Amino acid sequence: MFQVRSPISGQDRLYWPAASAGCSYHECDPIAPGIDFPCDGAMDRRVFLLPLAAAVIAGMVVWRMDQEAVRRKRPRPVAVLKNLRPAPSFLLTTQNGGRAKLAAYLGRTKIVLFFTGGERALAENPDLAAVAAAHPGITGGGAQLLVVTPAPPQDVRRLQESRGKPFGFPILSDIDPELGVPTPAHQMWGLVDGASSPPRSGLFLIDRAGFTEFGVATEIAPGRPVPVADFDGTLKRLAKGEWPM
Repeated sequence: MFQVRSPISGQDRLYWPAASAGCSYHECDPIAPGIDFPCDGAMDRRVFLLPLAAAVIAGMVVWRMDQEAVRRKRPRPVAVLKNLRPAPSFLLTTQNGGRAKLAAYLGRTKIVLFFTGGERALAENPDLAAVAAAHPGITGGGAQLLVVTPAPPQDVRRLQESRGKPFGFPILSDIDPELGVPTPAHQMWGLVDGASSPPRSGLFLIDRAGFTEFGVATEIAPGRPVPVADFDGTLKRLAKGEWPM
């Protein structure tokens, strides 16, 4: 609002801006000079918007501080360091009578190594059937499947004949081809508990660099490779072409 004196009448007139921008000034009734008489009109809406905006900003700051406090209270994930060491190699006989050694694959590709164990006959081993079913996904994921069994090569060949087709991956008989000692690979990979106990089964993952996970060595026992804890879950991921390691 401002005051302007008319050059003709000598009276003062008051003017104030319109509520909307771009409109002409509104004129009040003339008043006597020197009297400050306010004009009735729409109040500037900015008078209400500024406190509202300040309240919104203050609320956002308080919310952000609360969220930061909640985030700091959450437990942070702790990275678990695996004890990775070079995978121990072995030389065994294949189902076709040839020789194969694990070292030929180490450092060249990822390896899925499955030991069937000796608790069940090879033809009655459901884990072998599950591993064979996952073979296409394992190959599709860029890994090589190797199976080691205490059964002799002729038992593997008979199993292939009964299923009507050969296995698409090497099945190695865990019998020393030079000395005839049984289950040397099962022992090397920590799957033999004693001379009177049959070797246990186990699924192992070997990365492209040729490393696998080992257990912690103690004063009375050296560290041995550790099989995967979740056989079914790991096999499902391998069947999808994933690498769980």
